Amino acid sequence: MDQAERIRRFDDYLAQQRGRLVAIARVYAGNDSEDLLQEILLQIWKSLDQFRELARLETWAYRIAINTSLQWQRSASRKRKHLPAENVDVASIGRLGSGIDPAELLDQFLTTLAGTDKAVMLMHLDGLSISDLADVLGVAEGAVRVRLHRIKSKVSDWSGEQQ
Repeated sequence: MDQAERIRRFDDYLAQQRGRLVAIARVYAGNDSEDLLQEILLQIWKSLDQFRELARLETWAYRIAINTSLQWQRSASRKRKHLPAENVDVASIGRLGSGIDPAELLDQFLTTLAGTDKAVMLMHLDGLSISDLADVLGVAEGAVRVRLHRIKSKVSDWSGEQQ
């Protein structure tokens, strides 16, 4: 692909998917989300020539974003503190009517999930199909279904603790 085509494809992708990438970066890097977002964009740009259209561009780039985010999180120099589930302020979370932002509530739940579960939850919330989730993660669809079921059970248990 020539440079003009590469730039056009990258710009088109960003126009459609920037919000999704921002959300991924925010969930995985917190206050360092802008740095992670830049790293994700760099990795997508560097890999764009390798895209062979065996999958949709969105699915392929999502995989890069998740893998970059997981690597970022594992990096000792950039590791952010995880808020363990037992340290979540349960008294304030259970009262949505008291001004707790639902996005904040979701962020707090996401901090209780491990890296891959966090990725599955984000993709599920983004409306990706089971097939797309399996493609991004490189696993069978059945494995994705099982993981989603377990995450939904965690949501149910976690929200029950918040009451």
